[in-house]
Amino acid sequence: MSDLDTLHQSVDVHDMFSRVVKTYDLLNHVFSFNVDRLWRSRVVRMAALPANGKVVDVATGTADLAIAFARAHADCRVDGIDFVKEMIDRGMEKVAKAKLDNRVALSEGDALALPWENNRFEVATIAFGLRNLKDFRLGIREMTRVVHPGGKVIVLEFSPPPDTLFGRTYNWYLKRVMPKLGGKVSGWEPTYGYLYSSINAFLDHQALAALMRSEGLTSIEMFRLSGGIAYIHAGVKTKHSAERID
Repeated sequence: MSDLDTLHQSVDVHDMFSRVVKTYDLLNHVFSFNVDRLWRSRVVRMAALPANGKVVDVATGTADLAIAFARAHADCRVDGIDFVKEMIDRGMEKVAKAKLDNRVALSEGDALALPWENNRFEVATIAFGLRNLKDFRLGIREMTRVVHPGGKVIVLEFSPPPDTLFGRTYNWYLKRVMPKLGGKVSGWEPTYGYLYSSINAFLDHQALAALMRSEGLTSIEMFRLSGGIAYIHAGVKTKHSAERID
């Protein structure tokens, strides 16, 4: 059993995220030094979504990435799914405020059993949610299943901080500053202690790339973000990987 498996057994992730919805967006921006917006914009550009393209955003949270896609592509359709109803409710408020509810649909559901048929979407994305899944291999498999051959699976995720001065400083910040500040603002400190633990127990960027390849994705691209504290991984579904899933 991995350290992340042990962590997931000891923490009720659903309950944890349902408690911090009101301050979730603010703290995401504060703790990433506001560069999470730029990271999401890069995911949208990397997707190279065709005209009238369809996107599924898994573990969509409060729908920041889903909204970014809809704003960047006036003719696209985005489906977002998350297992925390409170996150979906907040996301729907943001979608309506942005006047995008005719093109962005959000639903409560399981990332490990997506409710769509095979080969439905051009792109499947997950941002900062893969390490929260109890089985991230199955999560990648499900995202690959619902993308048609030639489509992309894109993962934006924190990585264990590198052993550099910046990486060690950021890791100290994650461990010592974030739980106290996040707890004070949100009223629920365990969420931000979990963040530190889950990031340090997660796969490094090479291991994540290998996992994606093992699920049949090819042409894996990796983009290092902010000194290596996060990465974008993008893989292409081939006809061969579609046959494996079928």
